[in-house]
Amino acid sequence: MALHHRLACVAAAVVAALSVSAPQARAAFSEFSSLGKDKVLSDVACIAAPKGAVCTAQSIDSKLAVNKYNGSKWSGWDLIGAGVVSKPSCAQATSKLVVCAARHESGGVMVVTYNGKWSKPEIVKGDTSSAPSCAGVGEDSAVCVTRGVDGSLYWLKSDGDKTSGLTKLNGATTVPPRCSPDNRFTATRMAICMYGNTDGHIYARRFDGKGATGALDLAGLTYTEVNCTELGKGTGGRVTCVTKNQFSNLYLTSFAGGPFQTTGWSAYAYIGGSVAGASSCGAIAFNQIGCALVGTDSQLFVYQVVNGTFSGFTAMGGTFVGTPSCFALEIGKVMCAAVGTDGVARSTVGP
Repeated sequence: MALHHRLACVAAAVVAALSVSAPQARAAFSEFSSLGKDKVLSDVACIAAPKGAVCTAQSIDSKLAVNKYNGSKWSGWDLIGAGVVSKPSCAQATSKLVVCAARHESGGVMVVTYNGKWSKPEIVKGDTSSAPSCAGVGEDSAVCVTRGVDGSLYWLKSDGDKTSGLTKLNGATTVPPRCSPDNRFTATRMAICMYGNTDGHIYARRFDGKGATGALDLAGLTYTEVNCTELGKGTGGRVTCVTKNQFSNLYLTSFAGGPFQTTGWSAYAYIGGSVAGASSCGAIAFNQIGCALVGTDSQLFVYQVVNGTFSGFTAMGGTFVGTPSCFALEIGKVMCAAVGTDGVARSTVGP
């Protein structure tokens, strides 16, 4: 049956099924830890890095705010570059190299790298209209994909030594791309990027650092960025993605790995409603991811998806805005960071 005709079943039936099979234990996440007293303007973008993690954000004065986690505490915000006009995105190019990018006031893309210290920002010329989204590809690089003012997708590649120009992919987009690694535990690591098209459907492309596949029409309706997460080492490139529709309901779809075609994607399954923003997730273990989002009451909520089963939401409290940033911090642990209504970013680790 075509994916167009395999969209989510009746929500009540799905909820009933989940309530029976979902784990009874709820995630145990730590108390919130402040990333520093300085306020930031955008969502944070965080990723595991040598000896901990790094986070980036757009500062109040439109510089790139950068922060380092040493395994127990945050260093606080430092500022580099200027002219940042979007939230950043960060990806692991290697276990020792992080690539981050943000939209620049010139219309291009600012790229910085981290290998224990931050590089000087590089501006890639372009005419973009959205924040870029980055993911690792190959053995030593990352691609960053963005939306142009013409609605097309544009992408660049960086390995820390060299950053390419922006390459155009024809198409028409409405929701900016969101990218995640696929097969990231192999030398054939690729990136899957999801975005919304003018027909309201979710589309996917896969990048290998040399180019991209054709666009897959995955049907559905997306009103926020679609977040995907690889399900861990040994899963053969399996990826789970979460999206939100116009009724503030969350839906889940998964890619089974292998040939990149629509038959490899599951039907959309309803997993919950009344959410304010998009989800962000990180791999906890084999076929297990931990996610966070902001609810309509501004609380941060966490949840897990284990072997395709939704755990239920756990309220973490606080008052937050935007979309969190979650990633695999270490085996069995994800870190999620989000910006409070006071402009201060905070993180939590679990389960």
